[in-house]
Amino acid sequence: MADAVDAEAKELFQKLEEFFFGDDVQETFEAWAKAHAAKFATRPTMEDEHSLEHMEVYKEFLAMYEAKLEGFVGAQGWTHDRFMSACKAELAKDQDASEHGFILRVIQGMAEYNMFLQLMQEVVPSGES
Repeated sequence: MADAVDAEAKELFQKLEEFFFGDDVQETFEAWAKAHAAKFATRPTMEDEHSLEHMEVYKEFLAMYEAKLEGFVGAQGWTHDRFMSACKAELAKDQDASEHGFILRVIQGMAEYNMFLQLMQEVVPSGES
């Protein structure tokens, strides 16, 4: 039984990688970031003080990001709880034994403020700083 669960999780993680790093999702994130880039024209770093507006934009990004992830998981026939359990099990494995741990850490990290800020800095045209 555990092997069947592992095989299902492995298949889901492979599809997740293809989905999140596919052109459609990446283009959606990039277009969204470009639409909000002017709010980050000063190119704030993690050491800078951040405005409430930055936090509101981050919350909006996070909601979109989570909706994409939840939509994908649901479309695969998985519940949120089942997905989270599979992720925790994969992340608990030794790094050498975890085939998908790296990609899960990347996807998890994308929801963190510092990664969001990096995305926003990348889309601000260089002449705007």
